Amino acid sequence: MKKPLILILLVAATLTTSAQKRLSPIDSSTFEVFQKEFKQTSFADARGYRYIAAPSFSEPYALLIARKTPLMMNVSATIQAVDKDGKYALQSDSATVCLLASLITMSVSTAMEPFENAGLDGTSYFFVNNVNYAETWTPKENTNCERLVRLMDAVFKAVKTGDKALLEAQKSEAKALVSIFKSYYPKDVFETEALVQGVFNPYIGAMSYDINLKNYHMSTTFKIAQKDYQKGMEQQLVAKYGAVLEEAAKWLFLNTSAMDLKTATCPLSITVDDEAPRCFSSTPMYGASFTIHSDDIAKDKLIGLFRKALK
Repeated sequence: MKKPLILILLVAATLTTSAQKRLSPIDSSTFEVFQKEFKQTSFADARGYRYIAAPSFSEPYALLIARKTPLMMNVSATIQAVDKDGKYALQSDSATVCLLASLITMSVSTAMEPFENAGLDGTSYFFVNNVNYAETWTPKENTNCERLVRLMDAVFKAVKTGDKALLEAQKSEAKALVSIFKSYYPKDVFETEALVQGVFNPYIGAMSYDINLKNYHMSTTFKIAQKDYQKGMEQQLVAKYGAVLEEAAKWLFLNTSAMDLKTATCPLSITVDDEAPRCFSSTPMYGASFTIHSDDIAKDKLIGLFRKALK
């Protein structure tokens, strides 16, 4: 009878470890109950990107990475921490703040495992992405959730002690975890949607049409003269270019952060205009944008353009 028992225990352990690949989503009402009890040590009045550790038999401690979306202009590069002994702050840089906020975003956005409380003696770890919430309970060693918690605890220690070297040392692990959580996004977020918009050009006194093919991480606009536009053309363009654009957008999503392309809205804008010269521009306000020709719409060519823009 011992072998079946051992097998059952091994299977249970495997399932528990596997389940901690992701965080568990929680609703706002559940989180608010916790916040009311520990208002002083959870940045309860702050909207933004937070990490809160709540041990069963001691006071919580928390990090406030950013009070608003890091992609917005003039984001503070100061990371804050709080525990029962006081409040702390460490001046960092916008790239580090964006990286940590991106890690919280990706881990919360891909949360889906059911929450399992393994007992009374442990720690609940909460992750907050503005108004979205997720948690994990005393994760097993070397699972994604445990690596995430370990990293955030190290960031907390760095802020509390003013140790910039310790904070800097977390960046490679943060990047690795961002990539892992990004890989859990469902494929359908990259599916292409088409939108047609008529545009009057006062310089030529005529209408033209913008056909926008948009997916999760990229916006591609085709400039179509009125004489060339046909009803249903947007679906023809989706059929012709949709798969390539989806593959390019997936590469962009997995290999960059929006901060890399310096934009506050859509991470990348592409205009397809065979009559215009090819060009690239990037501004802090409007982000990165390309003008390309239709024969440039191939996966390898597009990725080559992205790599060039990121240099």
